[in-house]
Amino acid sequence: MNFGYFIPTFGLYEEPNWNVIKDHFLIVDKSPFNSAWIADHFVWGINNAMLECWTLLTALASLTERVRIGCGMLCQSYRNPALVAKMGATLDLISKGRLEFGLGAGWKKDEYIQYGFDYPHYKVRAEQLREALTIVRSLWTKDKVTYNGKYYKVKDAVCEPKPLQKPYPPLWVGGSGDEVLRITAEFADGWDAPASDPSGVGGGGIWATDSTLFNSLTKLENYCKEFGRDFKRIQKSMNIWICISENESKLMDLFLKWRKALKSIKPYSELIKGEITLESAKRNCIFGTPNDCIEKIKSFKEIGLTQLVLGFADYPSIEGFELFIKRVAPKF
Repeated sequence: MNFGYFIPTFGLYEEPNWNVIKDHFLIVDKSPFNSAWIADHFVWGINNAMLECWTLLTALASLTERVRIGCGMLCQSYRNPALVAKMGATLDLISKGRLEFGLGAGWKKDEYIQYGFDYPHYKVRAEQLREALTIVRSLWTKDKVTYNGKYYKVKDAVCEPKPLQKPYPPLWVGGSGDEVLRITAEFADGWDAPASDPSGVGGGGIWATDSTLFNSLTKLENYCKEFGRDFKRIQKSMNIWICISENESKLMDLFLKWRKALKSIKPYSELIKGEITLESAKRNCIFGTPNDCIEKIKSFKEIGLTQLVLGFADYPSIEGFELFIKRVAPKF
């Protein structure tokens, strides 16, 4: 099981701070964690304050040395795919071959409207995702590319220099709809499942529960057979909150603080349809003592996940992160 660290670039308990984000990336860089991830959104959290992901990743790539870096997931609608290919190739060179390249169909409608992007039906966005991946992969592997898609076009396009990683950086696709799972089977080196819903209700393609996660993995395996892909060679990841402490009183205080934040800031307050109870958190997040966390991670491994990207509920403290490294990570 690989572990990634999800670092909030939005206001969870306070507005985002560049120095805090930078310091956390530097800490992760010296840890056993395999990767560090940020999200591609424009408005999120306290006062809708959020830092732009690719600008951050570029800066952070130049400051770190070991940890792999990724955006989970880049929204295909927000940037022309040929430009994204150039951005990805450049960042892979800056990072000395540490880029994990993730792309999704997009889902956050209010961002589309605020920033002037069209928000077509999901199936259209999925078709756009497939065209975007076709262009990106082609530009990373061919000298010159012409592509006439329904939504995206390039003519005699050149992307030089190529990415450092060969044949190209690992391609991740995020989402759980049938169209996106089919695209994952066709293109991806890794699949990023929707995040686990702390309330356990799930829904909307945004949240996963144990049952929807299992169903998505089954569908992905069937699509891999259709495309002649080895299902086992595709990495399977999920973002999930973790509340960890050896002290029961501290754990309860952390739970109450974290739940209050999710209930009061957008979009969590709108997206989480059910009540976040202590039992739902234990069932749908990684919650409890180190031993509790070990058992929960084992269950995800048994389902078929190969990576968990952890959002520590006590962020920006590193107490939970350090406890995880000391007591949980060595078991995997």
